[in-house]
Amino acid sequence: MNVSCQTNIESSSQSSESKIKVLVLSSTVPVSEDSNEPRFVVDLCNLLSTQFELKLLTQNRPGSVLFERRENIDIERYRYAPLFLEKLSENGGINNTLKQNPWYLFVVPFLLVSQVIAIIKQLKNWQPDAIHAHWIIPQGICAIVAKILSKSNVPIVITSHGSDVYGLKGKLLLKVKRWVIQRCTSYCVVSESMKRKVISDLNIDRELINVLPMGADLSSVFSLDFKIQRKPGQVVFAGRLINIKGVPILIEAFTEILKRFPWAELIIAGEGPERPKLEQLIAKNNLESKVKLVGSVSHHRLAH
Repeated sequence: MNVSCQTNIESSSQSSESKIKVLVLSSTVPVSEDSNEPRFVVDLCNLLSTQFELKLLTQNRPGSVLFERRENIDIERYRYAPLFLEKLSENGGINNTLKQNPWYLFVVPFLLVSQVIAIIKQLKNWQPDAIHAHWIIPQGICAIVAKILSKSNVPIVITSHGSDVYGLKGKLLLKVKRWVIQRCTSYCVVSESMKRKVISDLNIDRELINVLPMGADLSSVFSLDFKIQRKPGQVVFAGRLINIKGVPILIEAFTEILKRFPWAELIIAGEGPERPKLEQLIAKNNLESKVKLVGSVSHHRLAH
């Protein structure tokens, strides 16, 4: 968070003694605590909860509850369609769902309108001092529209994680992304390569882009003095098996690695719609004994 944004947030706080209230927007929230889905937004919120009062607003999904307290944060979900259609964030996220099932596009307007309404309700009833939107679309654009419609002066921080920068490439979508970024209080990306992409595609002033990588818990979960017998030549990938992650490139590259290091081994942890293609690629290159797809691994087992 840059200095100007922090100043705006602090000045909008109701009391210097109470915690600053931040409304966090995300479409990636595990349906339950023991789910193996990506949980980086929830982890970030819990770590920030010592300094801020946080509420995480997300869309409803089958199997979830509309209100829950998870560790140190409140999670609230909004409805946007009949329950059997509230599956936009399944199967590797919204973008991947739409690629697999293009007819789900007709549900997207309902998601956008419902999210804007939900944000406006939070601005009126909970009165956050700031909004942190993860991804430009849909969270960022919904936050900006809600701010305009409610005539609020709440500062908005937007963080891009990749799919909203490297994907959504149509001319109209590029204009929309630029429009959103130009109207937020602070814009963040998680890598220098993403910053270069935003500058080249959207012509955004580099001084307006903050690079803030997502961190890892090195004090407990991934402790630097973690005691485990390491296996020489073993490479581990952990992530959703979706196209943007580039796992096929990793597998192809590993065939070259094996020419110099025949004892090497690649472990791929994660699930996703690309798994059948990866299995075919592994078989095509006769890598069954060297490349292992171990499936989804829980957060607490991942370090081991």
